[in-house]
Amino acid sequence: MLVTSLTRFGALSQRQWTRATRPLFTTAAPVVGARYCAPHGMTLTATETFFDGFPITDARGATVMRAEKAPFSCPSRHLLLDVSAASRRPVLTVRRSPAFFEIRRRWNVYSGNSTSQSDLLFVAAESPLFKPGVVQVHLPGRDGGRDPDFVVHSRGFFGCDYTVSRGGAALAQINTGHATLLGLLFNMMAYRISVNAGVDHAFVVALTVILAEIRHDDEEKRRRQLRAWNSR
Repeated sequence: MLVTSLTRFGALSQRQWTRATRPLFTTAAPVVGARYCAPHGMTLTATETFFDGFPITDARGATVMRAEKAPFSCPSRHLLLDVSAASRRPVLTVRRSPAFFEIRRRWNVYSGNSTSQSDLLFVAAESPLFKPGVVQVHLPGRDGGRDPDFVVHSRGFFGCDYTVSRGGAALAQINTGHATLLGLLFNMMAYRISVNAGVDHAFVVALTVILAEIRHDDEEKRRRQLRAWNSR
């Protein structure tokens, strides 16, 4: 397998990666837990596979977390596991909010493998029309139309690279690309996650899971539209 990093239009150079993941500017209080707030900046990579879920590796290539989609879950539900220890400890659950008529996609994220409201960590929803960002995040008790606690902005010409910010200050960056030739052929993305010192990286990984689901949703919608057009 060719392991040279590829983007949609060619190789992504180390210089481009370095420029895209330049040092960030601020810290934030833990969202998932203090154990996931490293005193130094860190880089993680979440790589899509043929299966429902993807591993999250550190800069040395060691798998530290894994996102797994619950089979036959409707609405969708992902479980983020900490696999750095001998046991596979559930870190959080990302659950798509059910809606009969959905205007804005919305996700509730809970601690561990719970879906109880008492274990709610945060709510993420698509940004309203004419509002900044791709995804807005509200902490518990603040999801009532107030200003979001965190915002995920898209960057770049194709809007496939993202910045996670709070109060206008960048906390993390998520850059997308095809990690391998196989990924390019089957459109399986790799998400390179650069997190500032003191920022909860489990929180940023959860946002990456949500962005991946948005991408898959949008691609499936385009395929349905294309099939409908071709059937005319």
